[in-house]
Amino acid sequence: MELAVGKHALPGLDRIIRNDLFSMNVEEKERLLDAVAKTAQSYEEEYGGCGRSTLSAIQKLVGICDQEKFQPLFQSIDALAGGVAYHQEMCAAVIAGVMAIGLVYGPDKLEPLLPQDDLPMSDAMRKHKEAVQRGHDFVNRFNDEFDAMTCREVQRKVTGRYWDMRNHDEWALFITKPYHDKCGLVTAKAASLALEVIMEPSENYV
Repeated sequence: MELAVGKHALPGLDRIIRNDLFSMNVEEKERLLDAVAKTAQSYEEEYGGCGRSTLSAIQKLVGICDQEKFQPLFQSIDALAGGVAYHQEMCAAVIAGVMAIGLVYGPDKLEPLLPQDDLPMSDAMRKHKEAVQRGHDFVNRFNDEFDAMTCREVQRKVTGRYWDMRNHDEWALFITKPYHDKCGLVTAKAASLALEVIMEPSENYV
């Protein structure tokens, strides 16, 4: 059976369910990381939006949540494009990676996260701690890769210059080849790094 991944196909790799991630062997994990990177790159090049491309690629291949829950997340991340509504701040691909990690490991209810007197750490606190630690690890790995985390600086690294996304002429030039396609390299790396962190064993984050 083949799974279409953008313009690619991976023989024998079905869509992975989240709980299966931890029973995969090294070769399967490598193929999955390669697939999610290629999907994220394909989405960015075809549709645009580094945050939604990154998050959608992880959702497509791993199923981090059910589709009904994912739809509002997909819509909400759209306005984070261009470093949060074109303000050139935190790269939306980084935000998407952290969101994916939070969906897998974060608490699913609004409960206290601060210590309650001498009470033991709650389940919500433990989940929050692990989600933050994994998110921190992912952001560091992304920064190690690009030596940048903001949209502005990531643009400089991959295209050689900064683009003012709020200037129509600048934006019109940026979305042409070869400049815009460089963002596909960013989404590919962000998606694979986030999934890599998601697949790390929990004992690494105690």
